[in-house]
Amino acid sequence: MNAHGRSFIHILYKYISNKNIFPFHLFIYNPKSGKYHVFLEANTPLCSEKSKDLKKFLLKKGSLAIDINQ
Repeated sequence: MNAHGRSFIHILYKYISNKNIFPFHLFIYNPKSGKYHVFLEANTPLCSEKSKDLKKFLLKKGSLAIDINQ
């Protein structure tokens, strides 16, 4: 649970890599700051530019997460 009272499930990129639209927000977790940030709003296409940004972030030890209430 983070400071805003939200709980998240961390997921591996391989579980979403074959999809482009998700019915939930995708969050990224920054381990350096210990914070979650919305990366992609629900029902917004994961375009190639966003996908490249996500891969770069994951290479820097960030992680992908979903709010468990979604």
